[in-house]
Amino acid sequence: MREALDLLKKSVALSPEDARFHRAMASILRYQGNLNEAIAAQQKAVEFSKDKAFELIELASLNMAAGNANRAADNLREAIKLKPDNEAAFQKLVQLLSQEKRWDDLVAEYKSAIERKPKDAALRLGLARALKSAGKLDEAIAEFTEAANLNQLDPQPHRELGAIYVEKKEHARAAKEYTRALNINPSSVEDLVALGYCYAQNDDYLQAETAFVTAIALQQLTQMTGQQAQTKIVDVMRSLSVLFLAEGRYSESCMQLEAVCASPKASLLDRFLLAQAKVLRDRTASAVKDMQAAYDKLDEEQKGEQKLALVETLLKVGRADQAGAILDQVPQAQLDADSQWLVARAKAFQLSGDLAKAEEVASRAVSLKDQGPEKQSDAYLELAQVVLAKGDAAGAEANARKAIEQNSKSFAAYESLGRIYQKKGEPKQAGEAGKKALEINPYYTPAYLLVGDAQAASGQLKDASNYYKKAVELYPGLLEAHKSLLAVYQKLALKEEAKKEAELIAQIEKRE
Repeated sequence: MREALDLLKKSVALSPEDARFHRAMASILRYQGNLNEAIAAQQKAVEFSKDKAFELIELASLNMAAGNANRAADNLREAIKLKPDNEAAFQKLVQLLSQEKRWDDLVAEYKSAIERKPKDAALRLGLARALKSAGKLDEAIAEFTEAANLNQLDPQPHRELGAIYVEKKEHARAAKEYTRALNINPSSVEDLVALGYCYAQNDDYLQAETAFVTAIALQQLTQMTGQQAQTKIVDVMRSLSVLFLAEGRYSESCMQLEAVCASPKASLLDRFLLAQAKVLRDRTASAVKDMQAAYDKLDEEQKGEQKLALVETLLKVGRADQAGAILDQVPQAQLDADSQWLVARAKAFQLSGDLAKAEEVASRAVSLKDQGPEKQSDAYLELAQVVLAKGDAAGAEANARKAIEQNSKSFAAYESLGRIYQKKGEPKQAGEAGKKALEINPYYTPAYLLVGDAQAASGQLKDASNYYKKAVELYPGLLEAHKSLLAVYQKLALKEEAKKEAELIAQIEKRE
């Protein structure tokens, strides 16, 4: 290298305006670590070269290596000014500004490029990403939309629009964008999973299940053909299991999570989710103990993220004392900041029989602002249930209807409204409300019990038994469902069926 450098210096002395010699010297000096001298040599190459744009790109590379990001950007801008179609210079400038997180400058460069090529979809896509990084989401949405219009065979703008709408919690709009991406590329597992997530967040459970199941089928096909996919099948199965939990399909959730936990990549969080599903499925003391043990193995961050799920699970199976003990450890500021925590607190008080405190806390949950319609709906629902427990059917109905106004897809709110009708001695309206809940979620066991109760109250015992049977089928571990079925069997004088049901009830009570 030293000999080559000596020869190049002699060559420069003979031909001082030959850019090739200066560029070669810059290359050797860079290799030797003499960046300042390399930059000086490359500047000479720029000065004497007939292709200054090319030499400016090399100079920019040296300035970047020396930590001179601003100078490098200026070099690349000058190269682009000399040759507006210089793709290499533009891409290096984009890369530099992105690495430096200079989003406003990047936006300006893309806009300048688009002035020259207004119909270039790739430039529009780049501008949209820069605007998103700069926090200008509305402008980003407009540019992603324009990019999608300019290249209608590219699913990427729709994916990125979907991601923005998810971030804005506009899940219905996000679902439309992921659907458009799938119309372009129907075999995209990633888009199907994203679509399923959006449906689930929007309480469109059946559509979400269809998306996840299709994603699993495509993933299995991909594996059979030896292809690689970004989304692993265990990730899709985990998403499906969480959906089953939300629907109340606890046995199916357990099956999915057992398969996930059989994977060598299963996490401690997966094992906690499985333990949670087993508690809801079996409702036994041993299952509760196992769930607590699985929770204790999580790291501190995961414990913080899953604490509310732990409390809500305990409340669903009537373990108010254990849930209350955990809630007592939650800082009051955290409780007061999130209506979900307040709803859980109110539910614990209600199950413990302290209806005055339950109503006070539920009222605070309702009064919280900027919680979103789903959380607001859940707060009104809890208040309705507390008020009903106090014997105020009219007040309970008013709050249940507010819950439905906030979230028309709340199957739990319709079921609660039906219970209020039942309390008022209006079984027909109760049955209609229960059936509305089942239209939204055909797997919601409490709604089957409600309709069964309404029909039993109307003397339609055969129809009532069918709804109770469905409840038992969906939720074999729910003692209430078995007792309702036993009662109607006894009224129908079905002795053999009643005997079998009584034996099952004894087994469940023994487990609990």
